[in-house]
Amino acid sequence: MTKIILGYLQSGEKVYDRTPSHIHESAKPYVKEALGKVNSDSREKFDAVVDFGKTIGISSLVLTNEKDKIVFAQRINRKGLSRLVKGRKGEPISTLLVAFKKLMDEDNAYELRTAYIGTSSKNEPWDTKTEEERKESCAFWNKHAIIYGVEPLVPGTETTKYPWGEYCGG
Repeated sequence: MTKIILGYLQSGEKVYDRTPSHIHESAKPYVKEALGKVNSDSREKFDAVVDFGKTIGISSLVLTNEKDKIVFAQRINRKGLSRLVKGRKGEPISTLLVAFKKLMDEDNAYELRTAYIGTSSKNEPWDTKTEEERKESCAFWNKHAIIYGVEPLVPGTETTKYPWGEYCGG
């Protein structure tokens, strides 16, 4: 499979897209510029929030409350269900989150794991590896949600039933 080069980090490393890509559509116009503002510091895996100093879009991640209409559904190219909120609007935002993982099969290169307009979040509970990650994830995602309709969903996966009991207990 051919790797697609997206650009280079400020620190000089080549950056490839992952397959399938997890670059959100709204982030695509800003990715190359963002890469040029990031220094890897030779880390194996890291996230960076790049501030463009002007509004570049609307954040699709919001803090929720007990009045919100919450549903769960599987987003395209994801392995589990995501927490979504219906009837909410995002806030204008000037930042892009980019997440990287060092490639082991190539020197001086990273894979772009995801890119989206917004700020830092946590992996969803089904995408955690350690107990500590799981606890942080559950605490974060039980209070935050992605705005419904912003991302394409796998048809037939929507539910109001809490799907993360095995990860978050209850």
